Amino acid sequence: MQTDVRCGKLVVRKGRYVCPFCNTTMHQKASEDTQAKNLVLWCHKCKSEIKVNIQDGQCSMIASAR
Repeated sequence: MQTDVRCGKLVVRKGRYVCPFCNTTMHQKASEDTQAKNLVLWCHKCKSEIKVNIQDGQCSMIASAR
């Protein structure tokens, strides 16, 4: 897995998702074969919720609540 992968606004760094608001790594892990629809990611630092779709290595943000 690459060290820094950009997928629109969502970044994966060292196998973990990075919050687009505060640039903190989240507790959720990412792998190359991750598939998800309407996955809610939670940032423990800024308390943001980010809803994403992940398909074929492409991350697309659906909505965010900050």
